[in-house]
Amino acid sequence: MKQQKNIHAFLYNISYNKKDMKLPRFSFTSLIAVVMRPFQIIGNMFRSFFRSIKRLPFAALLVIGLTIGFGAGFGLVTGALYISEHASQIAVHFGAGVKIVGQGGPDIEITPTEDVGSTHPKRYVIKGSSTFPDLSAKSFLIGDVATGQVIASRQKDTQRPIASLSKLMTALVADETLNLKDETVISRSAVNTYGTQGGLKVGQTFTIEELFYPLLLSSANDAAEAIAEHKNRYTFLLDMNAKAKTLGMEQTSYEDASGLSSHNVSSAQDLFALVQYINKYRRYILDITTEKTHKARGMTWYSNSRFRNFDKYVGGKNGYIDAAGKTNIAIFRLPLEGDDEYRDIAIILLNTKDAVTDTRTMTSYLNKYVYYE
Repeated sequence: MKQQKNIHAFLYNISYNKKDMKLPRFSFTSLIAVVMRPFQIIGNMFRSFFRSIKRLPFAALLVIGLTIGFGAGFGLVTGALYISEHASQIAVHFGAGVKIVGQGGPDIEITPTEDVGSTHPKRYVIKGSSTFPDLSAKSFLIGDVATGQVIASRQKDTQRPIASLSKLMTALVADETLNLKDETVISRSAVNTYGTQGGLKVGQTFTIEELFYPLLLSSANDAAEAIAEHKNRYTFLLDMNAKAKTLGMEQTSYEDASGLSSHNVSSAQDLFALVQYINKYRRYILDITTEKTHKARGMTWYSNSRFRNFDKYVGGKNGYIDAAGKTNIAIFRLPLEGDDEYRDIAIILLNTKDAVTDTRTMTSYLNKYVYYE
């Protein structure tokens, strides 16, 4: 009781000593009591809990113990089964012909899953790395754009929404089915397209080629729709899907030209095939994506690429919608054959939490451990 009175007097004096506003005199014991009070309360709670436990009969204690043990065991078994069933979704697969050279151990030859390595005079070799980097992307593919050799992948054939990566196909089909010098008048429906805009206004006139810059730099949805509407939107979308089929993109389907639709889907493997085709036959489309700004008819469009300032970046595209998460294609020219010999390597990420970190991690890994020989 005396200690409690001291505590109350101490708190009262601090709150109401207005005479000179100086800190009142108090004992060190009272201060310690104030500080320790919360710990005393917690301790009392634990003591009460254990007293209650002790009053229970042995049978009840046994039931509680068995229940806790069973629950923990069930959780461990369930977790192990989940990992076993979903191992293919977590595992990283190396491409056919890729050779892994372990540190201090024997060379490990990866069993080819497809007959690709034999068609190339050289192969990719991974030297000195005991673990593959941890990427946040649910699906990814790392591959040589020129040869088609896949270095590593995860769920590369899994179909996922791709968001604005769709615009690469939009540009390709426009190039192959429309006259790039044709002028098109911007419609109200194009301007009203949801999402990222290129600042287009109803009634403005642009050539199809000029619209490639807001399409690929700013990822403008209004530009995508304007291109699709130039002749016939329905026919243009049919052409996009037909081109995907021609390129063997079996997991790919397009419902719009911008990528706003969650039904615009593809796989990392299909997108790699698209990138290879564009690189070989329509390289200028990728060149546009490396520009930082472009001006036309009094308007300026800026690149939204996360990699526009990266050294050795030679093209790509990014995207985002809720259904797709972050998506990204980035191509880098890396010295994997030696200081004077470079390879164009595509890093394709679908549903990634952080495209920049995943891409930085992968390029660092490639530069340190991967060789083309």
